[in-house]
Amino acid sequence: MIGESIPRRNFEPGFADFFALAFSWVVLFLTFPISIFFCIKIVKEYDRMVIFRLGRVWRGNPKGPGLVFVIPFVDSHKTVDLRTMSYDVPTQEMLTRDSVTVGVDAAVYYRTSDPIASISCVNDAHLSTRQLAQSTLRNVLGTRTLAQMMSDRQGIAVQVKKILDDATLYWGIRVERVEIKDIRLPREMCRAMAAEAEAQRESDAKVVTAQGELDASVAFQKAADSAKVALLVKNEKPQKRRRVDHEWRPRCAVCSGEHKLIDCSQKGEVKAATAARFQLCLMCGHPTSATHHEIICRERFDNRCRHDICVLVKACHHFAMCPLDKQEPQPLGQMKDMTLSTSSKK
Repeated sequence: MIGESIPRRNFEPGFADFFALAFSWVVLFLTFPISIFFCIKIVKEYDRMVIFRLGRVWRGNPKGPGLVFVIPFVDSHKTVDLRTMSYDVPTQEMLTRDSVTVGVDAAVYYRTSDPIASISCVNDAHLSTRQLAQSTLRNVLGTRTLAQMMSDRQGIAVQVKKILDDATLYWGIRVERVEIKDIRLPREMCRAMAAEAEAQRESDAKVVTAQGELDASVAFQKAADSAKVALLVKNEKPQKRRRVDHEWRPRCAVCSGEHKLIDCSQKGEVKAATAARFQLCLMCGHPTSATHHEIICRERFDNRCRHDICVLVKACHHFAMCPLDKQEPQPLGQMKDMTLSTSSKK
């Protein structure tokens, strides 16, 4: 709060003070109303007026904004601007801790927080703050290396602000912000840093390329292994399919023809009640159950046997007929001969 940063004493007026004040009031009344134009002062919103009566701060607090009454010949006043001011620090040429000469541009933003202290405690608060900002910036940057300056500008600004804020407290000045605008390097140093950065980027690019090639080779190896397995499976499936189609295709038990089946009711050889459940072979008309299940022996790869089992009577169609057939169960070879002789007689 304004006026609280520095303690002040209250002076008791003496006899000479009372006499001078009384004389001023007499002159004021004698010259009224002309004197009133010299007694009224206007203070703007962003200003504060510090009144000195007989050389002492009047009532300890700055006046304003608005109309302020002063007594001629006794009161003197000074107006203080409370707005934030910016100061561009001139380029500071300095030597870093690692013996590199650099030029630094900065900006300092500050304002008057105590108008009375800014007038009574320092001759020129603004000039003192600016000079202190230059010296503090040089001192702080002198303790840093070039790499630290380039990578930690915010930390440098915070450190400079703290030092300035502590030093200008009794001047009635508050430093709000410090910005490092630019760090300029010698031309030779710029070329050296550019070459170093380029070499580092090339090294990183080579590492990335090598890692990519390694990952690609691993992926290619996995793909090659998978392709071998897929090729074997692909070549095996057609051969297996052809072998199964050739060897294990369902055959009619009478004529060994393929099972191209139709509904039994179309031939009229079975009863209507069972017509929906049985079908006939198109080659010989032999009836067979629609509920046949193919049961392949576990040892079929040894070419031993393969059976079609009728689920109604559990009969093997290699050796017996379906119970719908009127003939007696006979071996498959005799059934074929019987079918052929019957067809020749017809």
